[in-house]
Amino acid sequence: MTISNSFSIKNIISFFLFSALSVLMMQNAHAQQTFHKAVPEKSITSATGWYYYYNISADKIKNIISSKNARIIDIEVVSTSPYRFNVAMVVNSGVHKKAWWWFYGVSESRLNQEARRRNARIIDIERYTVGSKERFAAVLVPNKGQAWWWYYGMTSDGLKSRIKQHNAAIIDIETYTVNGKRRYAAVFAKNTGGSWYYYLNVTSSFIAQKMKDKRVRIFDIERFGSNKFAVVLVRENDLDANRPISVGGGAVRDFDSDTKTRTWLYMNCTASQLKTLLGNLRRYKFRISDIESRKVGSQLLFDVLLLRNGGK
Repeated sequence: MTISNSFSIKNIISFFLFSALSVLMMQNAHAQQTFHKAVPEKSITSATGWYYYYNISADKIKNIISSKNARIIDIEVVSTSPYRFNVAMVVNSGVHKKAWWWFYGVSESRLNQEARRRNARIIDIERYTVGSKERFAAVLVPNKGQAWWWYYGMTSDGLKSRIKQHNAAIIDIETYTVNGKRRYAAVFAKNTGGSWYYYLNVTSSFIAQKMKDKRVRIFDIERFGSNKFAVVLVRENDLDANRPISVGGGAVRDFDSDTKTRTWLYMNCTASQLKTLLGNLRRYKFRISDIESRKVGSQLLFDVLLLRNGGK
């Protein structure tokens, strides 16, 4: 066998640089695949019909599901007596079409039973209390062979431990307090590799800087007190580290490298501001992937995470 010595040191260095870049790109593709496969509703940017409602009853939700062929992708329990909810929904057709189920007022054992019976997995979880009892609202979809887990009552160390135990990625996170102590509920999916991050008790400015530094976008976010958040960020190959990230006016706006907005996080919107905002966003082709609300005095304020919905 003849070996040519024309393969220079420069060639070797180039080969290893290319190999390292290829591995990095593959890992990031795996990260995207992990989250896209687990919750495509929070990743797919092709155009679809969508809806949001706040402070509505379970019967109203059922009517909307039936009349509009809608599917819940995010749910929040606003009150339990009577039950009222915030929901974000997509039209259950095209790329978003699938079987699904939703529950509220159920115990941990009942929720696990329903998931097993349907061979389903949770994509959105909400923990709350009714009297002294812990109850859950959840959205489930068919599980097609994906490893997944959910836990609640975790400390920050417990959350970290579960990630390590299962080699998992967080696809939904909730935070709450029990006797003044911070606790977490989360849904996990098996992490097939790549870069994703989560941060607890951080500001919107901190999130924006991480988005820029690590070339990530917001996947899931939960308010952590008055001006702090718990957030899950996922790396995507086409996000430019030099892309602009704007923070201000109660919003974090994430641009693609072509300066077109990909995601928006709007914070502290009143109901009337939210209505005006969403009128504009339908025109500019965005949809809600996550909606949260809280009472500040007598005023209801919203945080909404928006994802491109076709077009640019």
